[in-house]
Amino acid sequence: SMERHASAMLGDDTAEELKEKLAEILQELKDKAEKTKMELSVVMMSAQASENYLSPNYSSPAAEHEIQARTKLGKMYADVMLMADANLVNLTALVWNNAIDQRQLDVYAQEVKRDCVNKLAKFCATFLKGLNAKFHATTSSVEAKAA
Repeated sequence: SMERHASAMLGDDTAEELKEKLAEILQELKDKAEKTKMELSVVMMSAQASENYLSPNYSSPAAEHEIQARTKLGKMYADVMLMADANLVNLTALVWNNAIDQRQLDVYAQEVKRDCVNKLAKFCATFLKGLNAKFHATTSSVEAKAA
């Protein structure tokens, strides 16, 4: 993984800088998910106080995935995604109970995709592109010296 092997590929300083940037991105995502969770808890309590509240029950999950987080950053990402998923479940319950509009659920789902998936994918792609450029620059200079 990047977290375990970055030092060998990039050097200690660059690897540490990269890990710090990734941790910063993950912390931002976690903070945003926690803020949404707190905001939803207030709306959920109000909706659940209604005598007509429908409590959604799931007979089985739509999909089951085993997660193996081998690093602290991997665990942090898994936690963010699980929190975002719980937020989506609560938003769905609120839509069923007419406490919020379907559009609000759709907007949050889009934000999760944009922030939790695309933002990290872009970060990783940029990292890999830079690593590839560094590798090819090193290879070219070694070949030039050999010639």
